[in-house]
Amino acid sequence: YWRKSVENPKANPPHYPGITEPEFAPHPYANLFDRLPDDQLAALAEDIERTGQLVPIQLYGGRILDGRNRYAAIALLNQHRKQKGLKPLAVRYGIYLDTESEENDKLAWAFVRANNYYRRLTTTSII
Repeated sequence: YWRKSVENPKANPPHYPGITEPEFAPHPYANLFDRLPDDQLAALAEDIERTGQLVPIQLYGGRILDGRNRYAAIALLNQHRKQKGLKPLAVRYGIYLDTESEENDKLAWAFVRANNYYRRLTTTSII
């Protein structure tokens, strides 16, 4: 059932969050987990500036299934880079599942849960 994230040309057009459209909305499953506070988002942006984007942002049905904090950090970073006259960073995407369906929704939830539950402090009320 699991699809490996691949460099897919359809999922990886040159896209610079914070600079160019489209802006991808988070999937409702991603919104079940807290966003990073501003100070941690800034720290993530600094880390991406140093090391690059190591993990692709996963899309499902045209929305961000996993990686919305990375996406927001890159948008913040690009706004700062633009102010300094530097080239923006493009985002790397993977497509977890192409189309939404009842079966794919189950897989998408399993993916989000596996990627977020154990690495975050959270309550069990959303699980």
